Amino acid sequence: MQSDILQKFLNQGLLDLGEGTDKFDYLKAAAGDLAKRFIEDRRSLIRGSSLLLGGELGETEPILELCKDAITTHWPTYRSRFPSKTTQLFRATLLQAIARITDEATDRSYAAIVFYTTCGALPYLATEREDAIFREFLLSLGEGVEAEAASIWALPRSLPLPNIKYDDEGASAIPGIDANVLKEALKSAAGPSGLAGANPNWPSSNTPEWLEHFGQGSASAIAAAVAAVLKNIVPKIVAQSRSDNGTAIGAIKDMFAGVTSDNLRADILYWKEALFSPIRRVSYRQISPDSAVYWAARDLHCRVPRFHPQSVECFLRETIRAALGDTEAKTELTLEQFCNGVAQDSESISNTRDVALGQRLTLLEAVEGSATKRLDAHAASVQTGIPAQTVVPRDELAVWLFRDFQVWRLAGGE
Repeated sequence: MQSDILQKFLNQGLLDLGEGTDKFDYLKAAAGDLAKRFIEDRRSLIRGSSLLLGGELGETEPILELCKDAITTHWPTYRSRFPSKTTQLFRATLLQAIARITDEATDRSYAAIVFYTTCGALPYLATEREDAIFREFLLSLGEGVEAEAASIWALPRSLPLPNIKYDDEGASAIPGIDANVLKEALKSAAGPSGLAGANPNWPSSNTPEWLEHFGQGSASAIAAAVAAVLKNIVPKIVAQSRSDNGTAIGAIKDMFAGVTSDNLRADILYWKEALFSPIRRVSYRQISPDSAVYWAARDLHCRVPRFHPQSVECFLRETIRAALGDTEAKTELTLEQFCNGVAQDSESISNTRDVALGQRLTLLEAVEGSATKRLDAHAASVQTGIPAQTVVPRDELAVWLFRDFQVWRLAGGE
């Protein structure tokens, strides 16, 4: 269970709330409000996850404003305890909110968003005292995501969904009522003739003709009433059944969106051996190393489902090494250098994601923001929170980008 992660944060001396449990309860209540917000808007969960490990934070960061509002609601006087530096307080609240979501949500998409967004940055952002807490937390999330990916990748790549055909004439046929049988039953109930078990108490003034008329008239009336009910209800039942079938099949299709081939693994292997970008329609060896990193990550993302096993990331690293050679693939770059490198060959790169000055960005947002000239490379790299002097090998940058592409899809993008 991750719900006690705030207590672990306090136990490590990473946040001092003072004596008493009231402030602890305030933060847990505030985290509950944040969790609801993140569940409603998965893209805000991406942003919150990117802030989780710390790093350089902008003063106008929207997620910090959300934290501030949530805490103020339950603890209006928190500034008396934290008169200046509130970042650690906000991070602790974020951590508790995200832990609550991943602990309680049955949909593993939330855990995958958090895991894919944060795991790459862990070695570069978490302090020594924080590392154990975050590493344990992310390891638990990673195990759940890996299990989900394994269950999907173990199934047939192309689901044999039933081709349901409806016979409109047969489906809409309404069963009739045998008025003659009903008439005889009514006659038996009313008088001493008709079927076996007839009523022996014959009305003294009534004749067999009266009984026949009573039975026929009553049977016709009842048959007409029942038929009218069936006429209305049968089409509704048929329509609801078809709707339920469509919903069930649609859910199956959504779950396995992107899983389109019985030979998925063979398809990826062919892609890796060809070293050819299906989107750019060019060999990775014919474009710059940094551009090849970006397009390899994007091409692989387009070939796999929402969840991927860790082995796919290893496959991507090997693809980068095969395309660029070991030396170029293992060359370490700052994020600013990488953003500049991709921007030099930015053909076909577009950015529909919101990027704003001062707002925390994922690596993908920083790269695309720089490539499309919406941000300069320096500003984009700073907004990732990664220290400016940090260097990362190209093959690892490819995996970061690939995870970010996956996260965008999990949050409702393409």
